[in-house]
Amino acid sequence: MPGLPRLRAALAPYRRRLFAAALIAAIAVNVFQFRAIDRERYYEFRAVGTYPTDDLARITFGNGGWHRQRYGLYQGLGTLAPGATVYIPTPGPYDAERQVADETASRLRVFGRVGRLVWVAAPTAAAGPGFDPTPYVVATGVGGARGAPWALAVDPARPRPKGPADPNFYLRPLVTSEGPRTSGADRAFALIRWPQAREGEEYDYQELLVETTLLPPAVRDELTR
Repeated sequence: MPGLPRLRAALAPYRRRLFAAALIAAIAVNVFQFRAIDRERYYEFRAVGTYPTDDLARITFGNGGWHRQRYGLYQGLGTLAPGATVYIPTPGPYDAERQVADETASRLRVFGRVGRLVWVAAPTAAAGPGFDPTPYVVATGVGGARGAPWALAVDPARPRPKGPADPNFYLRPLVTSEGPRTSGADRAFALIRWPQAREGEEYDYQELLVETTLLPPAVRDELTR
């Protein structure tokens, strides 16, 4: 290509200007793309942005619907009662398959920050809580592709952080994975599949963590004997 050397020679005096123009064009394209990306529905996909906290648990809980479906119930326990004992009555849905049992135990230990996990033969408790825990539910979560709806019922006699009155939003400003792994109080919960549908959901049950002090005496004795 005999014309190529001539073209290079002709453009040589303008090489820096051409490079600067290409660089400016690239920056302009990226700025335009950033603006488009920043209009994303999901905050975590935006090109530029900061969170008001560096607590990873609070960031993921507040911004990830799938995360709340999978881990929200356990994060709620780890926030309100770290170090608690959790009883899982059997036979039930949590020990029906080895993988489900292992995942449940891992979530309780990692996100729920439990002090002790006990699998106990308790058919009556496994069938349901034996009472309506609704008046004691402080936090709830919707269900979806990554998990069933859930509810966390706490004894009102036990102290807990003040938060929004709506249980759907109670944990948003509170949830954390930081701080001590024990609350310094002897607390126990039962993980039970509550056969009560959440309004507007396709599931006919909710995953329930309920403080054992709220359970009917016969159910509580069956779990803790």
